[in-house]
Amino acid sequence: KRNHHVLATFARLLAECYDNLDFVGRFDRDKFVTLMIRQDDKLEKMARWRLESAVRLHNQNALPEMEIHYRVGWAHTVPDNNYNFQSLLDEADLAMTPL
Repeated sequence: KRNHHVLATFARLLAECYDNLDFVGRFDRDKFVTLMIRQDDKLEKMARWRLESAVRLHNQNALPEMEIHYRVGWAHTVPDNNYNFQSLLDEADLAMTPL
């Protein structure tokens, strides 16, 4: 039940911080994916900063077992190339930040 609450809280923070998202979804138990179409790097970095700040604030007020810990990986596409979802996930996994 604690894991569900932490995942639900993280999902809410993602939706709030990435307000220009075209898609946010949960898959593979505890992984989330966000999709931003036609966004520049500055907007993505600002959203990432908002998420870091929101998680930090949450953790300051949470019991240790309710703290959120996450890693980020990202993949970028270029126009006119064919991508499939799995190849983008693989690219993002390779770029994953350390804990």
